[in-house]
Amino acid sequence: YDFAHDLDSALDAITRNELQSVIWHEIGEVMAHYQLGGGWEKLLLQVPHSKLEIMLRAIRDLFADTVSTLPRLLEGNNIAALHFFFANLTNMRKYLFPGIVAAYDDWHRTGDRAELHRVSKEGEAHWGSLCQRVMSFIEQHPTNYNQPLVELIENNRL
Repeated sequence: YDFAHDLDSALDAITRNELQSVIWHEIGEVMAHYQLGGGWEKLLLQVPHSKLEIMLRAIRDLFADTVSTLPRLLEGNNIAALHFFFANLTNMRKYLFPGIVAAYDDWHRTGDRAELHRVSKEGEAHWGSLCQRVMSFIEQHPTNYNQPLVELIENNRL
């Protein structure tokens, strides 16, 4: 994007290019909702402004991204969108999913997307399962779950 010479055109171009990624992420969010149900949103409301809230949002985003966004980006040949996706990963998502950062670095170094494909597929199963485990834990322990859930998520980095 030629921000240096034509800011308005560059912003228009980046918006057009990245809009599809946003749509794919939202599709992943809908898929996550179907799997997790409305209990996830209720849980988020019970832990506002906490480390647990940030972690819960991160693992659900990772699930949405590995079930929808990243596979679609990898199917296409939109290199700018793929770089933009990784540039916008939150620190918590990078912390919880260092494997995806390593796979991105590998692709950037070699041009081979195989590791990105593998890690994305592994992430889909992992983050979906971890989200389900969180929901099961809440059902079994309806109170005093903050620290145990933080530890569960910490111990399940990928």
